[in-house]
Amino acid sequence: MIRILADTPGDSERINQAIGGTGQVLDTARGLTAGDHDTDCLIVACRRPFLPERIDLLAEIELTLPWVPVILVTDRDAGVARLLSNVRVSALVWFADVETQLESRIEAACATTMLAQHVLSRADLL
Repeated sequence: MIRILADTPGDSERINQAIGGTGQVLDTARGLTAGDHDTDCLIVACRRPFLPERIDLLAEIELTLPWVPVILVTDRDAGVARLLSNVRVSALVWFADVETQLESRIEAACATTMLAQHVLSRADLL
């Protein structure tokens, strides 16, 4: 399941439409990092002024759900790279490119995660 956490209902709807309406829109981040094994991909959408507040959430997701690819959707800004220097995201998509790039980034992130899980599980057998 693809879950979407955005700062505004409009952004949630736009992102969900870009992925064909198949996402589950979350109203809050509460409980998101509780070890949910049903999440195939998480999209966090945040406008640039609010991004510093979301960095802690991204770091918590990285620690508690390391197998879940996280795609950050935000505004195009040169300062984003500096803010993300201490957290991992699987992909970064600008709001301006949501309709053209989001689906392919989800597919690539999920494929990479599945491949890594497969390699790790095979290593356990050796």
